[in-house]
Amino acid sequence: MDSERIVFGRRAVFESIKAGAPILKVYVGKNTEGLEEIVNECTARGIEVKHVDRGVLESISGTSKHQGLVALVSKGERYQELDSVIEEIRKRGGKPKFLILDGIEDPQNFGAILRSAEGAGVDGVIISERGQVGLVPSVAKASAGAVEYVSVIRVRNISKAIDKLKKEGIWIAGASERAEKVYYETDLRPPIAIVIGSEGRGISRLVLEKCDFLVKIPMLGKISSLNASVSAGILLYESLRQSVEKDRN
Repeated sequence: MDSERIVFGRRAVFESIKAGAPILKVYVGKNTEGLEEIVNECTARGIEVKHVDRGVLESISGTSKHQGLVALVSKGERYQELDSVIEEIRKRGGKPKFLILDGIEDPQNFGAILRSAEGAGVDGVIISERGQVGLVPSVAKASAGAVEYVSVIRVRNISKAIDKLKKEGIWIAGASERAEKVYYETDLRPPIAIVIGSEGRGISRLVLEKCDFLVKIPMLGKISSLNASVSAGILLYESLRQSVEKDRN
């Protein structure tokens, strides 16, 4: 199984199929309703479909939250190289937009962040090899299939990756409660890389020092901060809003 990975959940599997992922086999729960479209798509693409008991699905996926659908996918290379992503942006002549995650450990949060990143047109999501959840099956499910479309870049050292981005003329904006300016008072248009810290600790000191500026999301209640995935979504879509507004003017 080292050469294979598991994708489970209806949306995640369907998006994997649509994205042309190298799917080896799809397991469908017996007597599971509402999967006709996915089964037909598999048939049209020549993907083997096997109907099995739900216990088999749980055994394969390692969870009961498979929604009656599990796909076995050839693993291949899941992560992109930062240099390759930058070169691709250069070729198309765009202004880079990156998201840097500094220690997101919860798969649900990571998946939700990838979903927002894909929708907001992020060029790449940078994560660390250590202290950060990787592209495990539960992340793919939480991303609702967005993991198939987003370039995820795993690096050994976030600080060195930031140095490389700065050499490309990319501004580094960190989300922090200590910031003086709120996010909508700050220019977040590309070229930009937005840094989101871990759920408990926030952005680490070394990474925080690398940021060109900090922004905060105002909190008017008694809770001091938002969930990391919510914060990422707010800042990414503010960046998108500013870009669209600039183009209109």
